[in-house]
Parts: sequence; structure tokens; C-alpha cells
Amino acid sequence: MRTPELATRPVRILAVPRLAAAMAIAVSAVWSATAADAQPATARPATAQLATARAATTVPGSWKVVKSPDPSGATESILYGVSCTSAKACEAVGYYMNSSDDTFTLAERWNGTTWSVQATPNPTGATSSSLDAVFCTAADACEAVGSSNSADDSFVDTTLAEVWNGATWSIQPTAEPSNGTSVLNSLSCTAAKACEAVGDYYNARWFTLAERWNGTSWSIQKTPEFANVTGNNFIELSGVSCTAAKACEAVGYYLKSLHYATVAEVWNGATWTVQTTPKPAGTTSIKLLGVSCSAAKACEADGQRIDGSNPDGVALAEVWNGAKWSVQAIRKPTLTSQSSLDAVSCRPADACEAVGSDDRPDPLSNLAEVRHGTTWSVQTTPNPGATESLYGVSCTTASACEAVGYYVNRSGIPVTLVEHGPR
Repeated sequence: MRTPELATRPVRILAVPRLAAAMAIAVSAVWSATAADAQPATARPATAQLATARAATTVPGSWKVVKSPDPSGATESILYGVSCTSAKACEAVGYYMNSSDDTFTLAERWNGTTWSVQATPNPTGATSSSLDAVFCTAADACEAVGSSNSADDSFVDTTLAEVWNGATWSIQPTAEPSNGTSVLNSLSCTAAKACEAVGDYYNARWFTLAERWNGTSWSIQKTPEFANVTGNNFIELSGVSCTAAKACEAVGYYLKSLHYATVAEVWNGATWTVQTTPKPAGTTSIKLLGVSCSAAKACEADGQRIDGSNPDGVALAEVWNGAKWSVQAIRKPTLTSQSSLDAVSCRPADACEAVGSDDRPDPLSNLAEVRHGTTWSVQTTPNPGATESLYGVSCTTASACEAVGYYVNRSGIPVTLVEHGPR
């Protein structure tokens, strides 16, 4: 399960839900190196002021909530990733929690009319399991990855992969790094027998992790080591996108001197190689969280950065043109102190949808932005709960996208959230 990592203690704990205490807000708390970095809360703007601000910063093309179910007896349900092969065929994955605080894998299917919960297996003996990403090459061919944990309060996670054949989900054996803890955060497939998954593992220190599925087995690939990632300095690959079996881009971040720095790596079919990523002037912390490539020389990555003008963090977008990564200007929603983009989907190259969260007006609210050509604009998104966020998005065309995440309902329970757009 992907949990927020405190800069002072970057340890992933699967047994503790990502939404602990309903996400008590803030990306600022997640990012800040010390408690002294925390900023005072600002008062919520009046409704009329919000309406005016949103009208000034949003563009035509709104999202709408689509009803999604939750497993019976769930005390918390979250969707992290989604993959669509058509407007009538989508798969979403995540986890749900029961009254004993055990977590289980969750998968839901969209048939063009309704979302329905699917039966998913969990590793034998696991008390905490989560699927964090999914990729479908056909309606009856999907791969999902995540992690599981066999003991409450244990720091030892193991990688998890499951496959959908159109009728059932089943667990696949994954390759495990020697000793330590390991997680798969994202994956991308160019065929049912060609998938790339990325994440991180810990063995005396943190390393990036990449695994390849060849249709028969998962195998670990060698990834570059970062000399300055030592001790508890955290590093992970959080997103990957492949346009061919020999052409993948992966992005992420690492902890350095109590601040985060971006990571980008490229796969050429033989080796993973580190790419240089830009750091905007004045930036103190910066993360890349998601990536989508429409061609080997056309990739979009998103995330968050912190600077003097945005101490709580502001959404970030970077583009790869085949030669270099460069930062794009991205609109900051009015009346926000923080924003983040967690996932992006580009169909075609000049039309990308990115989703995440900001703090207007709730402690955590949905955020969607669209790129047409080189211009990013904020879109209207419904916010059905007291707190909500979008974690994954998949588009089959520029006007047919599904985004998934969670919201906190009136009973204070985090439940699944699906939004369709833009229209």
C-alpha cells in the first residue's frame, strides 16, 4: 500500500492505512522536513468567493461522480489505480479494510453502465494487502501490482502481482529482492506478455525496484544505484509508462538532506539509465509521482514541488521530448495553499489529463487539470465528501476518462470514488 512518507521517517507501513485518521491533511505535513515547517491553516473562503475563483480558473469540461460500490462490511475503501481499454471496459484496483483493521485487495469492473466489485485473492497468511496499480491490454487481460504484509505492525512488505483473465483474478509469483521489504507501485504493459512494474525495496538502505513480466514469470531488472541515498534516505519509482517492450520511462523521487529530489529513468530493452531532471529555481523539495507516454519521445510526468512562494506544495508538470525533461507552466487553483497531481493519462500526446488534490475548500479536495498543446488548465470536479482525492486516471480518448480515489462520507468512512469526464 502506498502510504505518505514523512521526510523524517520515510518508512512504508502497509499495516497502517494510507488514510490514517482520515488523512489529517496535509501534503505539507507529509513533505515538511520538520514540524517547524508547518504553516498555519487559513480560513475557508466564503461560498460566493469560491464560486467566483473557480469560474476564473476552470475551463469548459467538467467531471461527474459515477456510483461505485464498496465491499460489504468495509470500514475503509480506496481505489488507487484504473485502466480502461474502451469507454465501456475499465478495471480499478485498491484495497479495503475490515473491522479488525486488516486490509484486503480490491478490484472493481466498469461495463459502461455500472461498477461492480470483483472477487480478488490475497496471499495466504497476509493481514494487509493492497493493489496499487493496474494495466489492461484487453477487457479480459489485466495485470495489477501492489504489496502485502503477513504481520500487523511489521515493516516487511512483499511485492504482489495479480492477473485478470476475463473471469477470475489470480495471484502470480513475483521476484523478491534478497531480504528486506519491497513494494511495486506502478506498471505498464505493451502486451499481455510484456509488462514493466516499478517500486522500491529496502535492504540496509533503500533502492529502486523494476520487474519485468514476460508472460511466464516476473524477474528483477538491475536499476541504477544512487550514491547519496544512504541509511534511511528514501527512494522510490512511483510511476512507469511503456510505448514498446524496449521503451519505458519511470519517474519517482528520493530523499536528500531532508528534502526530496526527482528521479527519471529510461529502459531501452537492455538497461535502465538515469536521466537528468530539471529543478525550478528556488525549489526546495520536488517529487514526480506519475508518468504517461504517448510515444518514446513524448512523455508527461506530474507531481509536486515546494518553494518559498508555495511552502505547502504546488502541482508540478514536466515533459520529455526525447532529448530532455523540462518543466511546464501549470495553473495553480485560486484560493489554495497546496496542490498535487498524482497521476496523468495522455491520449493523444497533446491532450493529457492529470488528477490529484488541493485544499479548496476542504482539507483535501479533488483536482483535475487538462493540457491542450502546451497549456494546462484547471477543470471543474465534484467534491462529494468532507475530504476526497483522486489517485488514478485512464483516458481512452481526450474526452473519455475515468478517475478513481476516495472520499469521506457523512458517517466519516472513506469510500471509493469514481469520476467520469471531462464533458
